[in-house]
Amino acid sequence: MKSNLKRILVTGANGAVASDVVPVLLSRGYRVLATDIDCPSDSPFKLEYMDIRKPREIESVFRKFKPQCVIHLAAEVDVELCEIDEKHAMETNTQGTRNIADACKKHKAIMVFASSVGVFDGKKKKAYDETDIPRPINVYGKSKYEAEKYVQEELRKYFIVRFGWMMGGVEKDKKFVVKILKLIRKGVKTLDVVKDKKGTPVYTLDLAETIANLITTDDWGIYHIACLGTATRFDVAKQILLEIKRKDIKLNAVLTAGVNKIFFAPRPDNESVDTTKIRQKFPGILRDWKDALHDYLGTAAGFNISENEPKVTIIICLYIVNDRFFKDLRKFKKLKYKNFELIVVADKPVEIPKLGFPTRVVLTGKERTGVGEKRDAALSMAKGDIIAYIDDDAYPYPEWLANAVLDFKHPRVGAVGGPNITPNEDSFWAKIGGYIYESYLMSGGAQYRFIPTKKQTVNELQGVNLIIRKDILKKIGGFSTKLFSGDDTKVCYSIRLLGYDVLYDPDVKVHHHRREFPIKHLRQVRTMGTHRGYFVKEYTETSLHPIYFLPSLFAIFYFLLLILGFLNSTFFIFWILCNLVFLSLGVLSLYKRVGITNSVISSFGILITHLTYGFFFLKGLIFVDKL
Repeated sequence: MKSNLKRILVTGANGAVASDVVPVLLSRGYRVLATDIDCPSDSPFKLEYMDIRKPREIESVFRKFKPQCVIHLAAEVDVELCEIDEKHAMETNTQGTRNIADACKKHKAIMVFASSVGVFDGKKKKAYDETDIPRPINVYGKSKYEAEKYVQEELRKYFIVRFGWMMGGVEKDKKFVVKILKLIRKGVKTLDVVKDKKGTPVYTLDLAETIANLITTDDWGIYHIACLGTATRFDVAKQILLEIKRKDIKLNAVLTAGVNKIFFAPRPDNESVDTTKIRQKFPGILRDWKDALHDYLGTAAGFNISENEPKVTIIICLYIVNDRFFKDLRKFKKLKYKNFELIVVADKPVEIPKLGFPTRVVLTGKERTGVGEKRDAALSMAKGDIIAYIDDDAYPYPEWLANAVLDFKHPRVGAVGGPNITPNEDSFWAKIGGYIYESYLMSGGAQYRFIPTKKQTVNELQGVNLIIRKDILKKIGGFSTKLFSGDDTKVCYSIRLLGYDVLYDPDVKVHHHRREFPIKHLRQVRTMGTHRGYFVKEYTETSLHPIYFLPSLFAIFYFLLLILGFLNSTFFIFWILCNLVFLSLGVLSLYKRVGITNSVISSFGILITHLTYGFFFLKGLIFVDKL
C-alpha cells in the first residue's frame, strides 16, 4: 500500500458498486468520504451530498477533505434514459467526469474512473482487450467514451476500469440478475430471455477488491475487470434457476428483436472482455462467473428465492446497556441474509425496541454471569440450525451471515468466523486501541483476527465473531465455563477434537468497538490477562502453547533489566536501548497503514499492553484459584 494514500473520495456512493467498494476500503484502513446526490438516512455508511455536475460543490469538498484518490462511480447508467435524454447523459457521464478530473488535476489526486464495456460496438468476435479502439453505438457508450478521452488527455495518474453485466449490491442492484430474482419472487412461471447477446458478468465484491488492490500500484492506464468466462443472458438465467433449484420455471430463449419495445436502446452483440492484463497483475483475484453468481445468490437471500436456507440464531451477551448498543442493534436490519432470529442474553431486564425481525431477551436470573454461561443459557432456546455469537460492542457487515452460511455448505466446517474491524466512527483513542491489536508486534500470527487476510483453517476464533453449527455445540456440551476469556479457545478446541474444521473467512466480518486507550483499554487487558492465566492452569490440554507465556516472559525480562539498571548504569543503558528498539518496531509495524503520529502513540500502547497483560497473566496463573 502507498504509505501516503490515506484519504479516498468516492462519488456515486449510494449505488450498487459502491455498496461493496466503500466497505472494502474502510476494512483496509482508509479514511473514506462517500458522496452522492441521493443520501438516504438508512445507508450502512455515512453519505455526504455532492453533485458532480457542479464544479463549485466539488471544489468545496476537495478543499475540506483533501482526497489523495478519487474513485469516480457516479453516473447515469439507465441506457434507455440516456437514449431519450442525451443532454442529461452528457452532463452527468461526460461533463461530470470532466469536473472530477479537473479537480483531481488541480489537487494532485489519483483518479479511478468507472467506465463501461459499452464503449465498444460489439462486432468483434473475440473478447475485447484494453488495446481495442472504442466505437460506441448508443448515447450511454458515447458519454462514457468522451469521458475516458478527457481523463487520458488531462491526467497522468489515472485508472480507467471498464466493466459490464454487473451483479451485486442486492437492494441497489437494478441489473439483470436481480430483475430475474424479482420476477421469480412475484411468482412468474415462464421467463423469456435473450440468447443473442453475450458478455462477461462482474461481481461488485470482486470488482471492489480489485480496485482496492489497483490503487496500491502506480501502473496507470486502462483495465478490463470481469469474471472469467463468457455467457449469454440466457446462460445466466439458466444458471440462476439451477442454483436456486427452481425446475418449475420454464425458460424460453428469444432474440433481441422480440424485446426491443422495452429495451429500445441499441446494445452491442458482444460485451465480453479479456482480463489478462489485470489477472497478470493480481493472480487469482478474479473467478469464474458461475462461482461469483453462486456467492451473490447467497447474499441475495433477502429475495426469498430459496426455501432451503438454514435458520440462524444470533446470540448477544449483554453487559453494557447504552445508546450505542441500541444504535448498533438497528444495524442488524441491514443483514442481507434474512432467515435469522436474535437472542439478547442479560443478567438484568432490558427492553429491546421493535426491529422488524424476531427478537427475544433471555435473563440468566443471576447477579453476574460469564460469557460462556450466557451463551449456554440461550442455546437451549435457539431455533436456528446455526448459532452466531457476536459481542454487545460489535455489529455485523451486511454480508456477515450470508458468507458464513455459504461456508457451512461444506460438511467438514464446524465453526466459522472472521476479522473484527475497528469502526470508522470510533473515537481517536478507541482507534488507538484498535491499532494496538492490529500491529504484528502485538498480535503476531493472530493478526488475521483484526485485518482481513486469506481464507484458512485455524486453531481458534474469537468469540466476538464466532458462528457454530448447533448440533456440534450440543455434542460438546456448549461452552461450559464461567470464564470471561478463553471460552472461545476451549470451544474451538472441542470442535476440532470432533474432527471438524474451524474456518477463518475474511468476508465474515464484523465491526468491533475498541476500549479507549489508555484507561479503559488497559482495564480490559487486565481482565483478559487474569482470566487467560487462570485458563492456562485450568485447561492445560488446550493452552500450553508457548505464545501464551511470551508477554509474561517479556514483562519479567523488562522489569528485571530495569531493576538491574538501578544497580549498574550499563544495564540501564541497555534497558533504554531495548525500549527504543521495541518502540521502533511498533512504529514500523503500523505507520504504512495509520501514519506516523498514530503509529508512535500506538507503539507506546503496545509496550504498556504487553506489560499489563503479562503481569496479570501471572496473577491468574499463580494466585487465582477461582473465578
